[in-house]
Amino acid sequence: MAIILVALFHSIIFPAELHLAGPWETPATLLDTFRMPLFFFTAGMFAQKAISRSFPELFWSRMARLIWLFVLWCVIWFVAFQFIPLVGEGQSAPTALSLALSLVWPNESTWFIYGLAVYFALAWVIKPLPIGVQLAIGFVIVELFGTKLIDSPNGALDKMGMYFLYFLLATKVSPMVRAWAPRATWRFTILAFVFYFAAAVSSAKFDFLTAPVVRVVVSLLAITAGCSLAIMLSRLPAFGWLRLLGQNTLQVYLVHFYPILLGVALLAPVASSLHVLAPIVPPIFTAVAILVSLGVHSLTKRATWLWGLPEPLARLGRRLQQPRASRVATPVPPAAGGVESLG
Repeated sequence: MAIILVALFHSIIFPAELHLAGPWETPATLLDTFRMPLFFFTAGMFAQKAISRSFPELFWSRMARLIWLFVLWCVIWFVAFQFIPLVGEGQSAPTALSLALSLVWPNESTWFIYGLAVYFALAWVIKPLPIGVQLAIGFVIVELFGTKLIDSPNGALDKMGMYFLYFLLATKVSPMVRAWAPRATWRFTILAFVFYFAAAVSSAKFDFLTAPVVRVVVSLLAITAGCSLAIMLSRLPAFGWLRLLGQNTLQVYLVHFYPILLGVALLAPVASSLHVLAPIVPPIFTAVAILVSLGVHSLTKRATWLWGLPEPLARLGRRLQQPRASRVATPVPPAAGGVESLG
């Protein structure tokens, strides 16, 4: 659900530059408190075990892949948009300097996986502290960025500051959420959404989102509603496709920008004659972007380095994690008992 909302968001904001987003612009802004808190909370649900390991194990099991993919897809973004025109005021092709600075000044196309790598590292650093102190640190970071006390020129860094709390929270409450899941009901789900929408609409209408605590409360309501709905839909056979999509969120995230921005560039010359179709443009772009992303992955999945850590780096990671004694020991010939190959 979260990756669909991410694709929908970009299918709204980019066509909106051509006035082809119709009535979708308002819900796109409103759901800002829903999709990313839910996305990062979901990521945190699967991070608890990794964070409990030593830092080298955490780095090579999770962070190395994220950093590799971030750098690789920043390069792909740089190359692609030397040829694909970016439509909209102030939009321009990425520069070599922006590419070189990616690891300290992330771009807004792949910032999510960059943010995850940073979140893993930060969660590991603070894990010796009491849980309450850890969550307090996450809360303070969210408040600093959410209330605009810190407002950097880099939107990706601001977003990273706004969502760390939800990733961290998930690593602490994951067992409780899993234990509660069988007891979720449609009544609870509907009530959760009623509370979320009431809070989101009122805070947006009265411009309260930057007030202290408000964004956190709205986001926590969104996470509650989103998790509950996901649990309920998982029980329905008709929504099995959501589970399949949920297993491919990374691929969709990395690729979906390209069909959307290419489609916007192709429509730009005739956009003025298409305004009557504006209400259906975002849903169509969303569906096409997701299907193209899955298709690209299907055609390129043998190029595993596009979607994961290249084998030479993975081998290096496995070797570095071995105890020093086993790295320098003379291997026993297989006939005399055998050793398992690092390959």
